[in-house]
Amino acid sequence: MRTIKDDIIEYTQKPLPVGLNIVEQSVPICFFGKIETAKIATIGINPAPDAFSSNPTLPGRKDFSVRDNDYLSIEHAEMVYKALLTYFDRPYHRFFKRLETFVAPVFNCHYLDGTMVHLDIVPWATKSYWTNISDKKKQVLIEEYKGLFVRIIKENDIKLFFVNGKAVKNQLQEVLKLDWEDKKIKTGKNNTTVSIAQKNGKTFLASSRFTSNDHLKKQDREQVQQAMREFLGKSIKNIEKSISVIKNNPSEAEINKTNRDYHKILVGDDYQPFFKNRSVLEAIRIYCAKNSGIAYSGLREAFPDSLQVQRYGVVRLLEEIPNNYRRRYFVNSEELIHLDSGEVVAVCNQWGSGINYEKFFYHANKMGIKMRYKEV
Repeated sequence: MRTIKDDIIEYTQKPLPVGLNIVEQSVPICFFGKIETAKIATIGINPAPDAFSSNPTLPGRKDFSVRDNDYLSIEHAEMVYKALLTYFDRPYHRFFKRLETFVAPVFNCHYLDGTMVHLDIVPWATKSYWTNISDKKKQVLIEEYKGLFVRIIKENDIKLFFVNGKAVKNQLQEVLKLDWEDKKIKTGKNNTTVSIAQKNGKTFLASSRFTSNDHLKKQDREQVQQAMREFLGKSIKNIEKSISVIKNNPSEAEINKTNRDYHKILVGDDYQPFFKNRSVLEAIRIYCAKNSGIAYSGLREAFPDSLQVQRYGVVRLLEEIPNNYRRRYFVNSEELIHLDSGEVVAVCNQWGSGINYEKFFYHANKMGIKMRYKEV
């Protein structure tokens, strides 16, 4: 039986739509955050033009050497999916920080802890902001993704959707045809309209103010937040209960607390188990053993810096690593790699989860180093 995840991965493989002002070398972003656990979703129109340039951990087609008119492989699409799950585990776009500041106090939910996710009506980042795109192109983009977007809304376990601003509400209305109930609130010089709609057991809550940009005074913001809670009535207790289940799950809480991934990786012909960061060290050791006589320059060419998105590089000469950066590398005597050239190399230990590790994992297998996830 096909799952939403299967459909998202299949959609992620698609080449860029032609003639629709899509950011070059980008991929569709069907969600931001832990979609598999979230109970609340914020909804926007489409990713910002700088979605990729502002966040090096967000993978684009250039990371896979894939042209805009070619399909991604399933492996690449799965890497994108994993990177989006962990998007909020690292510094993220200011848009989300402002949006979370507005929504989190109402429901005690957050992107990082897996209780909240972000969805866009259109998954493609465009070169221009949505307001500057022609109506014809907007319609094509919305219709092209409409089927999958509606399925994500209907079949996911998300209970409530917060619609961010009047423009987003209008676009969502074209897709879902919701029956809204409105309430106007006096906020400063202008009124703010809070709206609610129900469909297929899902609740949609909207604010006419684009909360990511509007800097409401604290008193006005709290007034809007209170109106949202009142609109939800008794149903907010069920939403809060489902959120508390996630927050109180020990295994999930521990993962969210540390932001570390403790999956074990099997490496080498005999598939010995290692934690992720040490699997990189072991893979480099295996490569050096198979390529005796290799110098540092050749090792960096085989494992380029671009594989490590935090820009520490995969390997560095020990003598070139500043003292304040040494904790980012394996520098204990038994961890250092002594090349036949006489050069001493240290391997980076900053791998974490998502695209930062998956790029290396995929590349190492292409280089003939056997690596696979340990089944649990």
